[in-house]
Amino acid sequence: MVKEGSYAILFFGIGGSCVWAIIQKWKKDKAAVVLGIFMLILTVGIGGWISRKLVLDLIEGPKIVHLTSITMKESFGLSGIISHHYYLCGRDDNDKWKGYQMEVSADEYYELEGKQQLTVLCYPRTERI
Repeated sequence: MVKEGSYAILFFGIGGSCVWAIIQKWKKDKAAVVLGIFMLILTVGIGGWISRKLVLDLIEGPKIVHLTSITMKESFGLSGIISHHYYLCGRDDNDKWKGYQMEVSADEYYELEGKQQLTVLCYPRTERI
């Protein structure tokens, strides 16, 4: 969740710098003001899009999810060893069989391998345990 939050803060910060530039150029250069307003709308829109799931999860709080049909997935990135990710996948039988894919650590990956059912406390939109 820190990653999504930091990206949102970055875009909102860029939007704030656009506001500062608009205030500075208000009477001198109208084309710069129009460009600044366009950039402000663009950056705040992107920041809102990135942070929407995070904000909704923080407002509602974590939810207990009972997962069935558990599978474990291992993913290698372009660099192999450096970007190695493990995922817990399953379906919530209480929520119309909604599927989840949550990132877990390597230790949790090997500990949970072979499980058929599992109950986790997670943020459902960002899928963070």
